[in-house]
Amino acid sequence: MKRRIGVLTGVVLVVGASVVGLGATPAFAAASDCPTGSMCYWVDANYPSIPDWYFPGESSASMPYPFNDTASAIYNRHSVAEYQYEDVSYAGNSFGSGANTKIPDLSAYPCCGNPFETWNDRISSFRS
Repeated sequence: MKRRIGVLTGVVLVVGASVVGLGATPAFAAASDCPTGSMCYWVDANYPSIPDWYFPGESSASMPYPFNDTASAIYNRHSVAEYQYEDVSYAGNSFGSGANTKIPDLSAYPCCGNPFETWNDRISSFRS
């Protein structure tokens, strides 16, 4: 009887571990998932997944909800420089990102002439 309980316990543990493995997080994607010719945005730093939003064109006067003021990483995969703006309609503070420029963590990118402010969660529009 003890042997049968031990075997049954072992089977339950193996099956339980297999079921837990089914919910495992898949491998993360990379900045290379940004389509060529696009401006890509991630809401989390360091490109943890496919881009949360990308624009196949070279400008957007207003980031769509919910991506306005949420970008934490960007990749300019265009052949031209892009300018990021703090406000919609290309207004407010801005910075340029050269062609094929990656900025994996906007919280390390200074903003607005203040060393204590960064571009994390500030981008509202962009254009070339």
